[in-house]
Amino acid sequence: EECPAKFKAEYIEGRREAPTPPMQVGNVVHEILDLYVKHLKDNQKQSDFDGLERIQESVLASPLAAGLPFDALSEVGPIIENAAKLLVFPDHSKIQGSELMLAVDRNWKSVPFESAKAFVRGKIDRLDLDEEGCVTITDYKTGRLIEGIEGSVQLGLYASLVMALMPQAKSVDVVLEYLRQGI
Repeated sequence: EECPAKFKAEYIEGRREAPTPPMQVGNVVHEILDLYVKHLKDNQKQSDFDGLERIQESVLASPLAAGLPFDALSEVGPIIENAAKLLVFPDHSKIQGSELMLAVDRNWKSVPFESAKAFVRGKIDRLDLDEEGCVTITDYKTGRLIEGIEGSVQLGLYASLVMALMPQAKSVDVVLEYLRQGI
């Protein structure tokens, strides 16, 4: 009974529910990591923990983190600390993008993300391309470990989007990084 009304409110009328604290933590963590990955690529660095700390402080002082309950806010630091161990790039040139907003129409042709013609949309946390033309999609998870998610619709759609938009790719792999657990 609630699903049709929720769908109408969210997708037709454009009304969204306020994000829950775990969603807010995920949004803050994703913003920090997006800025950090772009910082590493722009500065051609494998890692930069001081830079990550400055980015984290900046995001935590931004409106994005405003209103985040203290207990939820205190979760961000340990998640970012775990992420820092995973985000070391021996070859930053492989990074093609971070927080990429991709969309295709019903014919699987690229359209703007906000387009009314978009049939499938995806926001990819990180996309890497190696010298052989193999693509790796990395999806950051900030919540609990979920068994069996590897075959999820979300990850399959990400791979399908990339295959449609990058037909030159020899292969597409999807990697999950559980940041809370550091794996």
